[in-house]
Amino acid sequence: MSSPAISIVIPIYNAAPFLADAIQSILDQTFKDFECIIINDGSTDDSDRILRSFQDKRIRYLQNDGNRGIVYTLNRGIDEAVGSYIARMDGDDLSVNDRLEKQLAYMKEHPKADMVATTVNLIDEQGFFTGQWSDDRAHVNYMEIRTFMPDNNCIAHPTVFAKADVLRSLKYRECQREKEDYDLWLRWLNAGYTIHKVDSPLVKHRIRQGSTTRNRQKNISLGLASTKFQFIAHELKHLHLTGFVFRTFIFSLRDLSLGILKKIRQPFVSR
Repeated sequence: MSSPAISIVIPIYNAAPFLADAIQSILDQTFKDFECIIINDGSTDDSDRILRSFQDKRIRYLQNDGNRGIVYTLNRGIDEAVGSYIARMDGDDLSVNDRLEKQLAYMKEHPKADMVATTVNLIDEQGFFTGQWSDDRAHVNYMEIRTFMPDNNCIAHPTVFAKADVLRSLKYRECQREKEDYDLWLRWLNAGYTIHKVDSPLVKHRIRQGSTTRNRQKNISLGLASTKFQFIAHELKHLHLTGFVFRTFIFSLRDLSLGILKKIRQPFVSR
């Protein structure tokens, strides 16, 4: 039996209210030659029952031995994948039904592309459209993405579609948990690999109350500085000093200054 062209990796942790629709959006794809690797990371809600209700043979349902975290779960999915390409999605997002078809076509039309993301439409817990991500829409082609990335992330993680061998060679790092995607994009670009984007919202990205995405906003500047400093330390350790690393360092100093200023001002603002 031949391997599927695409492996879709979906980590799950307590996503029961949205899970069935998320999985169905993958099963309804116009491109059919894929495996869907769903990894339950120790969910305590009804996720297990929902996942077991699906009988599609393309689904590979795996369970972690407890709650191991997003980085472990993603890397396990990468190790399990047998497709030539690995696509990402989260258990509370929705993929437009021709997403895989369009991303695969883009990769075949652009053989030098190592990863292709898409733009996103933002939705709330009820599935209603709430807006767009400005940095996502402003940086679409490879040079725009590469130029902007030392400043900030502009790639929506659940939209990623990448060459499996490249993704397997880099993977996610535990020390960058909660910013594991941004750290990977920085290392990806500094290693000379490319990131492209389909300028079409092929994923509906759900922003939930209490979600990691929302929690990151507390002091985003300090978070960015920390992520960049750890990326820089990793690249220096491996002697990957480039102009890209230097530009990231300059922006990290700005982020650190802004983050410290925010912490200093916070007690006065709250009075």
